Amino acid sequence: PDHPARKPNPGMLLRAGTALGLDLASSWAVGDRAGDLEAARRARDAEREGEIKTIQNALAIYAVNKSGYPVHSGGLTGSDAASEALLSEGAVPKIPFDPLNVGNFVYRYESANGSTYLLTYYLETDSISGKAVGMQTAGP
Repeated sequence: PDHPARKPNPGMLLRAGTALGLDLASSWAVGDRAGDLEAARRARDAEREGEIKTIQNALAIYAVNKSGYPVHSGGLTGSDAASEALLSEGAVPKIPFDPLNVGNFVYRYESANGSTYLLTYYLETDSISGKAVGMQTAGP
């Protein structure tokens, strides 16, 4: 059956990460079957979705406090203008990075004038309900 904790679903990896305090973004997945690697991809996608929500929540806090969003165009690196604005405002304790953080797998933020924003990120699988493999966007 298609139980959330059975591979290739990510439930087992996500629960292990929470229970053991693991940083799954910096952890390795090793397996001897395609389902093992698919579980790792799905876990990264689940983590991405959670981190995008964290960034959206931080941007909402910032917008309430500053009456707008940080102006920036580019990747969220932790030292870019948007990251520094969110950190200095205390909207988030640290800036999340994509679990792979390479190539297309980075979180990008665009806000030309601070009135709105667009986050862009990529998924490796179609395991997130309503979302396909590839580029995704999120806004306020």
